[in-house]
Amino acid sequence: MTLPKIKSFIILCVIGVAFDSLICERYWVRFPEYIYYSDRIPKEFDGFRIAIVSDLHYGFLDPDTWIKFVIMRINSQNSDLIVGLGDYVKKRKTDLELINVWPLLLTLKAKYGVFFINGNHDHWANSKLSLKLLKNSNT
Repeated sequence: MTLPKIKSFIILCVIGVAFDSLICERYWVRFPEYIYYSDRIPKEFDGFRIAIVSDLHYGFLDPDTWIKFVIMRINSQNSDLIVGLGDYVKKRKTDLELINVWPLLLTLKAKYGVFFINGNHDHWANSKLSLKLLKNSNT
C-alpha cells in the first residue's frame, strides 16, 4: 500500500467510527418486546407489560427533544409498569441536566406506576440533588 492510500484508509476509518459513535449508537434506539413464560408467575399477570428505561444520558448530544421522543415511544406502548434504571444524565458535576431531565421523566405513564432508581451518572452529576429529585418524584 502506498502512503496516500494508507492516509485515505485511516481518514475513512476515523469518519466511520465518528459516524457510528455520534449518530448510529446515539440515535438508533430499540424498543424490543420480549415474552416471558414461567409457571412461577400467577396467571393474573398474563399479558402484563413492563417497560424498562435506562441510559438516556440527557445532555448536549441527547437534548430534550430526543428524550421527549423516547418518552413518547415508551408511553405509546401502554405498559402496565415502567421501571427507570438510571443514567438519565451524561455530565459529571451538573445540576442543570438533572433539573431539566426530571420533569421529562415524570411524563412517563403506566397503569400501575413508574418507578425509578438512580445510576452512576446521576450520582456523579450531583448525588444529593439526584436523590432529592428521585424522592420528590414520589415513585
